[in-house]
Amino acid sequence: MDTSADDPIHNEFELVKMLFDMILLSFGAYLVLTLISLAAMCILYKKAGERGWTAFVPIYNIFQMSKIATGSFRSAALYSAFLFAYILLLIMGTALDFVIGYADWGMLVYYSAFLVRTGLLILIVGEYMALCYRFTQSFDKSAAMCRLSMFFSPIIFMIMGFNPKTEYIGPQ
Repeated sequence: MDTSADDPIHNEFELVKMLFDMILLSFGAYLVLTLISLAAMCILYKKAGERGWTAFVPIYNIFQMSKIATGSFRSAALYSAFLFAYILLLIMGTALDFVIGYADWGMLVYYSAFLVRTGLLILIVGEYMALCYRFTQSFDKSAAMCRLSMFFSPIIFMIMGFNPKTEYIGPQ
C-alpha cells in the first residue's frame, strides 16, 4: 500500500521542491535574457564607435549610452545625481528611523523624506526613459520604436543590436 500520497510531510516536501524549481527556472531565464540584452548593447556600442565592453560596467554604461545618444554626458550626470541623492536619502531615512523612533515629529520627518525619495525615483525613471528615447533615435529608428524603447528597452535594444541594418547616425 502506497502511503506517500497520504503523507502530509511528503506532500509539503514536493510543494517546496516544485516552488524551488520554479524560482530556479525563473532566475535562469532572467539571467539568459540579461546576457542576451547585454550582448545586444555591446553590439550597439560598437556600431556607434564606442568600446563594446563598456555595456557590462554598471554605471559607466549609462555614461556611454548618454554620450552615444546626446553627444555629451549631461543626461548621465543628471541620472547619476538623482540616483546618488535617492540612495543617500534612503540611507538617511533608515538611520532616522533608528535614531528618532516613532515620535510624532519624527514621523513628519520620515514621511517628508519618503515623499522626496518618491519624487527622486520618478525623476530617475523619467530621465532613463528620455535617455532610451534619444538612444533609439540616434540609430535612426521611427518615433514608435523610440516610444516603445522607453518602456521595453531591453527588447527594443535586442531588436536593434541583432539587426544588421541598424546604423548609428549620431545624436538628433
